[in-house]
Amino acid sequence: PAVPVLVTAVIGALILLINLGNPKAFNAIVALGIIFIYLAYLGVTIAALRKRRGGWPSDGGRTAGLFTMSPRIGMLVNWVAVIFGAVMTVNLVWPRAAFYGPAWYQQYIAVIFVPAVALLGAVYYLIAQRPARTEPEIAVPLVMATGPGD
Repeated sequence: PAVPVLVTAVIGALILLINLGNPKAFNAIVALGIIFIYLAYLGVTIAALRKRRGGWPSDGGRTAGLFTMSPRIGMLVNWVAVIFGAVMTVNLVWPRAAFYGPAWYQQYIAVIFVPAVALLGAVYYLIAQRPARTEPEIAVPLVMATGPGD
């Protein structure tokens, strides 16, 4: 469990060192951070869209007292969220000299770095995390118990 913390700290220190001599590096660092935020956003919205296309929530969330939209509006909002996230991710990854800098490695930093991080994460998961999981995690809803004195 300490490996991700140490790797993150080392990568953060290296990024700070790179940033000292190159002002365009700051643009790349910020863009990469935003790209990864959008990728996380896409992961959630795509998963929700897949569930929604399968009929989720079957009752619209009414029995749980949740905020609800009609199935058509919910599907539309979900599609817009997925398309927006994908377009913004491509927009930020797109190499351009005006933002990233004149050198080819500056322009293609996101194109190279994002798949490299995904590959590194997949390798780490397959080696260190996957064997550690013996049974699936099950989310248990929190039920508040009320007694006669409440």
